Amino acid sequence: MSDRLERFKRRKQITKGLKKTPEKPTLINVELVKAHLSEAPDSKRVDLCMSELAKSNQVDLNTISVSDSEVHDFLNKFNDKEAAIDALIEPAFLSLIDGTMRAFKLGNRQGLTATRIYSECKSFTYDGTDYVDPRVDRFTEFLNETDNIKDFDNKSNYNGGVFTREGEDQINMRDHGKMEDYKKEYFAGRDTAEDEYAPGETVYKDNETAFEIEGRLSPKQKIHHQSAETDHITPCTIVCNELKKNKALNSGDIKEILNDESNLAVTSCQINRHKGGITNEKFVERDKENLPDELKAKMLEKSREARASIDKNVNKKVATNVISNRTVQARLSKDAAGAAGHRAIGDAIIFFIRPLHFELRCPFGNGA
Repeated sequence: MSDRLERFKRRKQITKGLKKTPEKPTLINVELVKAHLSEAPDSKRVDLCMSELAKSNQVDLNTISVSDSEVHDFLNKFNDKEAAIDALIEPAFLSLIDGTMRAFKLGNRQGLTATRIYSECKSFTYDGTDYVDPRVDRFTEFLNETDNIKDFDNKSNYNGGVFTREGEDQINMRDHGKMEDYKKEYFAGRDTAEDEYAPGETVYKDNETAFEIEGRLSPKQKIHHQSAETDHITPCTIVCNELKKNKALNSGDIKEILNDESNLAVTSCQINRHKGGITNEKFVERDKENLPDELKAKMLEKSREARASIDKNVNKKVATNVISNRTVQARLSKDAAGAAGHRAIGDAIIFFIRPLHFELRCPFGNGA
């Protein structure tokens, strides 16, 4: 009794908030019919109906004719037994291959596509006269290497001057020692020197020297806008993010290339800090209205020279590492072995599936 009461209460609670369904109006209403007939007809709707009627009549009047030659050509297709068998088997077999490849995550790495597998199967015979090229096609090699580079790139990260790579210690990529040595060598014991970005402009070797010669704008001023700083011509972010995907370079190699003197320039702290972490090209484009022509030309020239030097140093370091660096050699060998393994899987799949296709196709062709 209590259970029935509880169910009744719950049902009442559910239906309590429901709105009462409005009563449907009577379908046959004499007054509504009279009112409707007394109104003027909707001319647009009438025109639409007449247009649709005209289209319908046109379709009914049209006749579809097929020439005798077309009929014979269609029927002759069934006389070609090979074509008929292909028409029956090919769609089902391609669908089966495509589904299997997706299920087992097979594809470009193994050098497999549904079309290639079916082509290999069609050419198979037991007499051994068919030939399968054992070489890996260039497109498959390209896809394998692209995947390897992407995987390697994801293992490295550059953020805030710190470079991290899976299995290696963190490295501060800005070599302050080299940067300071470059500045000292550039000044060569002098208090002033020419700005490498701004021809004719003077920079001071440090803030103290600048304040002694130029004075302070205010007692609280700590940095003189013409004091010298060492800038990476091609920024750290650009170099690190471009080179971290190179499998033939270690973290230390990237740091060495980044801080090579060919990628360093002495300029005023005003220019250096205003430029920030962007390239010289972007800096010139962004502030082209406010920069002297000589400065813009010099910055673009220094950028081209630095880029060329970086490319040269990368090629030199890659060649050296491939020949003598055990870590790089092991990394490249692992990727090569992986690619060969994927290729072997693809060849094995084709080796086993070709006879199966032949046996499936044989009963249709020979009736046995």
